[in-house]
Amino acid sequence: MHCWVCGKHAEFGRLEVRDADRGVDKYCLTLCLACRSGGLVNPPPPEVLSQYYDALYYGGGDSKFAAPLQAIVNLSTRMRARSIRNSLHRTPAPLVLDVGCGRGSLLVELAGLGARGVGLERAAPASFRGRAGMELRVGELTEQRFRAESFDAVVLWHALEHLGNPQAVLAEIGRIMKPGGLLLIAVPNNASWQARFFGRCWFHLDVPRHLHFFGHAGLLRLLRQQGYEALASSTFDPVQNVFGFVQSCLNGLPGSAPNRLYQLMRSEQAPIRVLEMLLWMLPACLLLPFALVEAAGSAARGDGACSIVFACKK
Repeated sequence: MHCWVCGKHAEFGRLEVRDADRGVDKYCLTLCLACRSGGLVNPPPPEVLSQYYDALYYGGGDSKFAAPLQAIVNLSTRMRARSIRNSLHRTPAPLVLDVGCGRGSLLVELAGLGARGVGLERAAPASFRGRAGMELRVGELTEQRFRAESFDAVVLWHALEHLGNPQAVLAEIGRIMKPGGLLLIAVPNNASWQARFFGRCWFHLDVPRHLHFFGHAGLLRLLRQQGYEALASSTFDPVQNVFGFVQSCLNGLPGSAPNRLYQLMRSEQAPIRVLEMLLWMLPACLLLPFALVEAAGSAARGDGACSIVFACKK
């Protein structure tokens, strides 16, 4: 078979998995054995898929996660916003499109740095934290009819894997982004040590929300094919790498619910949920040293759990 990500004629393997929320619904992935990229076989229809993007997914109130984790997430978002703004330091008030903007946290940080922002989501989250001059669009990117060469930067931060047609999305971004514009993209690295070791227990599979899966080398090749030049790339994200290792280990425990610690760390907390979360934190703390060692090793090898690419439009 021909892999549309890496372009090679390669054998494909199958991986049977269950949904990431309840562990009930069965799904199957086909993965290129050359680059570990692939897709979800027979994805659910839109009306079923939309149920996996409920209010709990976006988080309610002032934060998405419990306070300690939210503080780490906020710091990561702030650093990402500064990286984008520094890359556009010669552009006054750059216009940035955030595809899959969620609560709008990145756009808020960018606004504080003098950038203008447009967010795009599949539905309008009640928790969207917009500001004056910030716009939220709902629907698919290809439906928006943005003007050609209108954006200075486009962000796809853990969004491309959720989209039905990644190639069409990348082509549309190439149309609406200015020449030399910045594309920041991050996806789970399905060629990582974590993905290969944990298999169907890997936290970052997130089926069926994730419709496509990318290996780091395959993603770089796909971007080149679509007319982008990689300026910098990495497979290391401390939050994604460390928590992904811990939650994947917990997923492998006999009888454990999928991603239970992650679900309990959402901001909506009842006393019984807090107690259960604290109980799950005990094995999580024991696993943390191993997670740090794995993160350091994967960073040195270049096969960390997250594929991050800064690219420009040629």
